[in-house]
Amino acid sequence: MKRQSYSQLIGMSWRWMIQILFKPFSLKKCIMLAIIIILAGQMTGCFNFNISGNKADFEKLIDMLHKGVISDAKTALFTNPKVMVLFTAVVIPILLFIGLIILLWMWVGANFSFVFIDSVMRNDASLRIPFHRNKLQGNSYFKWNIVFSSVALLTFGGIILHLITRLVKVGTFAAEPPINTAQILSMVLRYIPILLATGIFFFLIAGLAVDFVLPIMYKRKINILKAWEIFLALAKRNISEILLYILVKIGLSILALIAAVILTIIGIIGFLLIGGLSYLFGWFIYNITPNVAKTYVLLFLILAGIPALGFLGLLFSLLFLPIPIFFRIFSIYVLGSMDDSSDLFAAKTPEEIAAEGDEKYKKSMKLVWFTVLVPILVALLGVLLAVAIPNIMKARREGGLRGIEKILPLKKIEAITGVSKKALAPHGKTVTVYLKNGNSFEAEIESETENNISFRIADGTFILPRSDILRMEKE
Repeated sequence: MKRQSYSQLIGMSWRWMIQILFKPFSLKKCIMLAIIIILAGQMTGCFNFNISGNKADFEKLIDMLHKGVISDAKTALFTNPKVMVLFTAVVIPILLFIGLIILLWMWVGANFSFVFIDSVMRNDASLRIPFHRNKLQGNSYFKWNIVFSSVALLTFGGIILHLITRLVKVGTFAAEPPINTAQILSMVLRYIPILLATGIFFFLIAGLAVDFVLPIMYKRKINILKAWEIFLALAKRNISEILLYILVKIGLSILALIAAVILTIIGIIGFLLIGGLSYLFGWFIYNITPNVAKTYVLLFLILAGIPALGFLGLLFSLLFLPIPIFFRIFSIYVLGSMDDSSDLFAAKTPEEIAAEGDEKYKKSMKLVWFTVLVPILVALLGVLLAVAIPNIMKARREGGLRGIEKILPLKKIEAITGVSKKALAPHGKTVTVYLKNGNSFEAEIESETENNISFRIADGTFILPRSDILRMEKE
C-alpha cells in the first residue's frame, strides 16, 4: 500500500466498516462480531479515568488513621483464631478461584484479539477456526500480557509504597500524632502527576501493542517479541507518523466518545422500555400466583429473566459495533501505509493460502466456554440464592413451607433457611380450636410461628393469626 493521507485512511476504514456491518446486514453476523469483540476486550476505543474526593474526605481518612480505627479492625481480624480458620478455608480458595478465572479471561482476551483481526480482514464472524488458526500468536500475546501487567502493577505498587513510607515517616499512621493534614495532602498530591505519567506510559505501550504489534504478528505468524522488534524498527523510521497517529486517534476517540454517549442514551431508553414491560409482566404473574407457589414462580422468573436480560444487553452492545470495528481497521490501514510488508490487505501468496488449511483448525473450544460460562453461572446461582433464601424464610414465617418438602427434604430446608427440622415437621397433635367469634373446629397443628398457626384438616391446610384464636384444647 502506498503512503496515504489520514483523510484517505479514515475514509477507507469507514467504507470497510460499512461493508462489514451493512452490506448486506445480518443480525446473526453482528451478534457474533459483538461476542468476538467483547471476548477480545475491545468493545470501545474510549477510556475514562475518574479521580473523586475532596479535602474534607481526606481529613476524615487521616482522622480514622489517627484514632486507630483501621489498626483496631486489622487486629480484630487477624488475632481471632476462628476468623483466621474461616479466612483460610473459605476466602483463600475463593481468591485463588477468582485469580484463575482472571488468568483464563486474559488468555481468552489475548486469543480473541486475533479472532477480531481475522474477522475484519475476512469480513467474517467465525469463532472456532480463527481461534485455533492464530492460537500460537494468541498464547504469545497472553504470556506477554502477564509479564507486562506484572511490571505495571509492580511499578504502581512501588510508587504507592514509596508514598506510604514517606507518610509513615511524618507520623500519619501513629495513634496520636500532632500532624498537619495540609502537609500530608500536599505530599499525596505531589505523587498524582507521577502516577498519571506512569499510567499514560503503560497505556501507550498497551495501545501500540494492540494497534500495530498484533497485526504484525497476524501477518507474519511470529511471536510477540519478534513483532516488537519489527515494530520498533518501523517506528524508528516513522516516529513523526506514529506521533501523528496518536494525536489523530485521540481526536477520533473524542468523537467516538460523543457518539457513544448519544448511543448510550438511546439504548438506555430502549432498554428501560423493554425491561419495564418485562418487569410488569413478571410482577403480574407473581401477584396472581398463590402464596404457596410464589417462591417457585419467582425463581422461574429469575431463571428466565436473567438470560433474557443478558441477550437484551448483547443487542444493546450492537449499537456500539461500528466504533471498535472502525478503530481496528484504521490502525491496520495506518500500519500498511507505513510499511508495505506489514500490509494485511495485500494479496496473499499461494503458499500463504495453502498454509491456512481450515480442516486442521476445527477443534474444540471447551476451555473458552468454561471461562465464559463459569462466572455467569456463579453469578446466576448467587442471585438465585439471594432471592430464594429470604423468600423461603418468609414462606416459613407465614406457614407456607409445606409444599417445598416435595422438592427439598427437611434437612436441606433446615440447612438453607436455618429453620429447625422440628419446626417444619407436622406436630402430629389434634386440637380443638375456639375462635373469638364463637366458632370452633378440630384440626391438626401443622406448624407455628410467633404470629400465625398453620392447621391441617381433611380438605387441606390453612393459616390463622394467633390474635383470632381464643384458646386451644388438646383431645
